[in-house]
Amino acid sequence: MIDVCIPATDMDVLQEERYTHPHPRVQRKLHTLYLVGLGYPRHDVARVVGVSEGTVRNYLHAYAAGGLEALRQFNPHPTSAALDAYTDTIRQAFVEQPPHTVQEAVDRIEKVTGIRRSPTAVRTWLKKTGFGFRKTGPIPAKADPVAQRLFLETQLEPVLAQAQAGTRHVFFMDAAHFVLGAWLGYLWCLTRAFLPTPSGRQRFNVLGALHALTHEIITVTNETSIQ
Repeated sequence: MIDVCIPATDMDVLQEERYTHPHPRVQRKLHTLYLVGLGYPRHDVARVVGVSEGTVRNYLHAYAAGGLEALRQFNPHPTSAALDAYTDTIRQAFVEQPPHTVQEAVDRIEKVTGIRRSPTAVRTWLKKTGFGFRKTGPIPAKADPVAQRLFLETQLEPVLAQAQAGTRHVFFMDAAHFVLGAWLGYLWCLTRAFLPTPSGRQRFNVLGALHALTHEIITVTNETSIQ
């Protein structure tokens, strides 16, 4: 534990500047040292000021090494504002290949811009720019965007236009097959309970059709099969 002797002349300065220094964080440093100089235990000083005992110790080391001037120094953490000039470049890079973690974003931003910021600053900047940590969604591996676009333009959009003109009806259809069985049941019991359940091949089938314009839903259900 470092022992620091604070002379009366410095105590007078601390008494004054802990309230009058223009920066609140420097005020906190000076107030911390002033309380230590009054003889209060350091754990009590940390609790009163609202910092950790390690921070109190760092303030004392700084004072021992450089006096009051060392405590008056304040070097704020660099902000992410410098990244604003590279917004379009970073956005394009991340749209083409989204980063998996904030740390990856930190490294890639530095590679693209030459500017390195902390993960916290980069996370804040990403949120400000519209990025979010979002869950990915799967698409079929065999999906063909070109074929889908061709289907949309040459088949779907023409029949939708006919539906809007009142010359035909268009429905979007899909089917779901629910397995009959006891799967997610919970009971308060002394030992695990086993319940009679149908075979996995027995299913409850639902066929649904959604009208493209009216959004009317038509369903067909059974326990055999849907052809």
